[in-house]
Amino acid sequence: MSTIHAPMSNERLWPNSGGWRSAHIDKKQPKTLALASRAAGGANPERVSSRGQTKGTSVLNRAKMLSLNRLPNINRERAMAEDKSDVDDHWHVSAACFNCGAVRTAAPNLFIERNGASAFAHQPASEQETEDAWRGVLVCPVAAVRPPKGLKMPAGLFPQALAPGVWRLGYNARSSYGAHSYITLAGGLRLMIDGSRWSSHLERWIAEAGGLDHILLTHRDDVADAGIYAKRFGARVWIHADDADGAPFATDVITGDLAHEMLPGVRVIPMAGHTRGSVMFLVNEALFSGDSLCWDFERHALRAFRDVCWYDWPTQLRSLERLVHESFSGVFAGHGGSIILDAPTMQRELRAFLDTVKADIPGAG
Repeated sequence: MSTIHAPMSNERLWPNSGGWRSAHIDKKQPKTLALASRAAGGANPERVSSRGQTKGTSVLNRAKMLSLNRLPNINRERAMAEDKSDVDDHWHVSAACFNCGAVRTAAPNLFIERNGASAFAHQPASEQETEDAWRGVLVCPVAAVRPPKGLKMPAGLFPQALAPGVWRLGYNARSSYGAHSYITLAGGLRLMIDGSRWSSHLERWIAEAGGLDHILLTHRDDVADAGIYAKRFGARVWIHADDADGAPFATDVITGDLAHEMLPGVRVIPMAGHTRGSVMFLVNEALFSGDSLCWDFERHALRAFRDVCWYDWPTQLRSLERLVHESFSGVFAGHGGSIILDAPTMQRELRAFLDTVKADIPGAG
């Protein structure tokens, strides 16, 4: 895995609390960047499809509700087991957690899954881990990450610089099942990739940076409060036609199934499968993959989620095969892990993943 260097001095800077700075990764931080594990669907409705999307009640909503309906028993057990005498004296994840996995993959060295929910693997033992714990407070869509009583939150946690020209927004939304969203730059344009929940802090940060030009939605699940940000900043909103009813406020509709440059420096890659209208956005070397591809930190490999494929799994795998013709070094996922490698290594990892699922692709061999 390659080291992420600070941008050149002539690269556009964006503000962070305490002053302007360029995007860089602290050398103490891991070079792998994890995001939320997918456990169930988002909140936006799906259309009829002969390939697996259902009429009436959304597949995504039904999957989400099935997941949430199982959680009260888990949470009651956790709440009963919680030691009330010292809960205010240490970092912990409360029984409100509904296991979206956002904090685990935002800080994989600090958070783990335990008894069907996120938990601290250990108490923060360094300044960096404490900062990661505080980020967990803001990432969690239900505020289940709780600090020790009296501990003060530091400034400048989000947006978080992940790579030159790429920031994670934080403030994940429950409506998108804790999906991560991003800010990036391309051709002088300021872009939001998928939506976070509304935050006055993010609103001020974006305003200080000069506003927002476009919001690019990878698919219907992870819209969250994109419409509010679009209205505030007068940003154009893009989504594929096959997922367009998930964002009725969209100003621009992507059509067809061919990859093309949709904006200066932005290549859209249609990626039908997870939903019929899923897409990826390739900006410089950064691939914003939505819920179609991610990094698995346990297997140390690329993966896709068959159990939450709402449209058609073989179609999703055929779509992913298109990536062998693209060049990218970073995968920034909505759900699942994210990672930065060099481009040749990323292609090797992609081909290795495709080899493991070849049996699921009709006609592959």
